[in-house]
Amino acid sequence: ETLDVDTVYASAGKGCYSYTSHILVYEGCPRQYQFFKYWEFTPVREGPMLFGQLVHQTIEDIHKSVLCGKSEEVTEGNVRLWFDVNYANLSHKERVYLSPQVREVAFTHVLRYMEHKGGQWDDIRGTEVDVSLVKDNYILTGKIDLIQGRGNTVEIVDFKSTPKPNQYAERHILERYRRQLEIYAHLVEQRHGLEVSAMNLYYTGEESGVPTYRFPYERTSVSATIQEVDRLVGCMEARKFSVAERPAKLCKECDLKAYCDRSF
Repeated sequence: ETLDVDTVYASAGKGCYSYTSHILVYEGCPRQYQFFKYWEFTPVREGPMLFGQLVHQTIEDIHKSVLCGKSEEVTEGNVRLWFDVNYANLSHKERVYLSPQVREVAFTHVLRYMEHKGGQWDDIRGTEVDVSLVKDNYILTGKIDLIQGRGNTVEIVDFKSTPKPNQYAERHILERYRRQLEIYAHLVEQRHGLEVSAMNLYYTGEESGVPTYRFPYERTSVSATIQEVDRLVGCMEARKFSVAERPAKLCKECDLKAYCDRSF
């Protein structure tokens, strides 16, 4: 008996791409993008990923409490409670656990941020803000960790749960983050009608120095940034996953190392 099957047509819908989850992955290594995003293989979860999620979620809880008009609840005791609840939920979900010593380091990251703010929470405007940019062939999506400022002028803040990198030795990494912040800041201006005066990377792992890198928002460079994103998305949709040269830093702890050893 034969089976009648209707003709299958390609979807006319636009693909959604996140700058951090798609663009940066592809830019770092097209092969990793092929396996983990295009084919949807699940990468091995590592402790540092859980560490960063734990710090981010607890800082988000602080911001949400402030936005609800309950800044008086942002005490070390309450933050410890939020932190413990977040760890219980994340470790159960991811099936990954942190040693007590590492958990305390993560909690120290959160406390250091609280101390840096010094109880001055009145500039918090939004947390975990979803943003998107509709292009001709795709949709660029993202989530802003924090929008802060007063009046009609705001700043964008993205949190990194690592020590502050050397701005000269790791300039290429900072450049990638700058492009991400440019896109997000542009969307804030377009969607919310707010003027963005600056964009910040906040490193919760910085123990003694200034924890932020501050970038001015220059409209003239935004178009170039979006053109580069257009090019990368075009490569992804054309399935260009070959790797001409290995990205040495990513190879050290990559789940695909055995595969690439065989294929190169």
